[in-house]
Amino acid sequence: MRKVVGTLCVLLVLGLLAACQGTKEEVPLIRTAKGTYPDPPPLVADAITTAVGQWVADRADESGVYDIPARGGKNVAGSMADFHTVQQKDDDTYTVCVDFQDGDNLYDVDFFVDRTEDGLIVREAYLHKINGEAVPG
Repeated sequence: MRKVVGTLCVLLVLGLLAACQGTKEEVPLIRTAKGTYPDPPPLVADAITTAVGQWVADRADESGVYDIPARGGKNVAGSMADFHTVQQKDDDTYTVCVDFQDGDNLYDVDFFVDRTEDGLIVREAYLHKINGEAVPG
């Protein structure tokens, strides 16, 4: 049994890494008994955070400041500080929580990442918290 689970984990990692490179290989899915997904293995989480990091870098200014999508009337910008959560939400969707800072404030931004035939694609990003306080909206 341990060999089967280990093999499935290796296949999942290899499949997701292949998906990041734009191949069309099928990726096996692992679900817990409750129908939720376990945290992605470290290599998968790294591929996802790398994709989000590149997506932000492509949209940031020369100094690394990213205009954080408005929510609840808040227009803010900050530099990427830390990735703190990567979770699988469904067969092809992950969420990534990333901290940004502007010197005075800490912004928690949630990114939704989809696994597609073309690789990992950031579908949505929004401001979730400012200095630990939830942003309404």
